[in-house]
Amino acid sequence: MSWFFLTGIEVAARDDVGVIVALGDSITDGTQSTPNTNHRWPDDLAQRLVAQRGRGDLGVVNLGIAGNRVLNDIAGPNAQSRFDRDVLGQTSATHMIVLEAINDIGFQNFNPAFAVSADDIIAGHRQLIARAHARGLKIIGATLTPVEGSLYFAPDTEAKRQA
Repeated sequence: MSWFFLTGIEVAARDDVGVIVALGDSITDGTQSTPNTNHRWPDDLAQRLVAQRGRGDLGVVNLGIAGNRVLNDIAGPNAQSRFDRDVLGQTSATHMIVLEAINDIGFQNFNPAFAVSADDIIAGHRQLIARAHARGLKIIGATLTPVEGSLYFAPDTEAKRQA
């Protein structure tokens, strides 16, 4: 479920509360999840953190955009170009989880002009890592989910995902 007219919510919290920023594409955004149930993976992470004793010191911000890519614009600005605004602009950001690149890989099946190499995607992630570390953020890279059975799947796209 997407919130097209909501750009953010600022919440007052203690000074020692940090924020985990979830940067990603449709999987993070919650595309195809049940509307009005808050069952996106960042929602589940937030609930687990609250349920853990002593973990009320971290909030979770969902910055998923369906169709988003690491390297090139197609559905909103790419992850690299929106990093400063969307990640570093978050008050109290301490951690970042990146689940992004499956669209960089799979869109080539619809238009060969969208093709990028695994090395290009890896370099894009390394830039995000360096920028996060430069600001003192801990960054976690999530594994790209399998796409077999989808329109994204082809032997060459699977090889890029594995890389």
